[in-house]
Amino acid sequence: LEGQYPAGLLDWGRGQWYLSAPWGAFATKSISYNGPGLTSATVTLLAPRRLVSLQAYNGGGSASTVSVACPGQPTQQVTVVAGQLATITTGWTGVCSSLTLSSSNGWDTNFDSLVLDGGPSATPTASAVPPTATATRVPATATVVPPTATAVPPTATVAPPTATGVPPTATVVATPQPRLVTGASVSAPSVAPGGSITITARVQSETALMALVDVEVYSPTGQKVFQKVYDQQAFGAGQTKQYRATWRVPVAAVPGPYVVKVGVFSPGWGTLYHWNNQAAQFTVTNP
Repeated sequence: LEGQYPAGLLDWGRGQWYLSAPWGAFATKSISYNGPGLTSATVTLLAPRRLVSLQAYNGGGSASTVSVACPGQPTQQVTVVAGQLATITTGWTGVCSSLTLSSSNGWDTNFDSLVLDGGPSATPTASAVPPTATATRVPATATVVPPTATAVPPTATVAPPTATGVPPTATVVATPQPRLVTGASVSAPSVAPGGSITITARVQSETALMALVDVEVYSPTGQKVFQKVYDQQAFGAGQTKQYRATWRVPVAAVPGPYVVKVGVFSPGWGTLYHWNNQAAQFTVTNP
């Protein structure tokens, strides 16, 4: 993510930010740092605005200290535990010419849903969101910010519904979340670099459902090293399906514990229905 977007509102600079695909608790695009060595980056507001709130998702394996800074305003700092999606409200009373977002675990934390307005006198209303953006509640004086981080799903099961901001006069009708149970097993408790391991993921739906099933493997450093996706899966009420995938472990794989994660989305990566942050675990041994 580089340069101005939206044009005339935000400038993301060069080489600092990465525009992420749907990941974890974020069912749409989000932003994080453009590389493992960064723990802080800045975005310039071409027309000064006040940041009302934003979301941060910690997809790493340990808690992260997240801070949001604006010149002339008190820095807001929160602790986001592993797997948590947190909404950070700034309480700021003035506008900013730049924002600095920091996270102690670097690119394992993503950001999304920045809400901007013109200051305390602005009247918040809902604004249309571009098709590629995450729907966010944006004040009338603001322009919609591009989609950013994907909140990390909790280590539990059912993910929160992704509600869309609407005008105050509208009524939000919540769509019931499908009731799902997931798990996984592996063909062996450990595997050597260069070997193969077979993962069997299990998904049970209490109701009839069309879904996308996502099976992922993460390294000891929290990096995704393998993914297998099964779209347009039809479940009958109470049906359990199994999905087998074989990962050939690279010779240079980092030794240590690896985690299998299972997600269930609506077809085509639409809505996150369920996320299992630790469906199974195995070890890659030393060479």
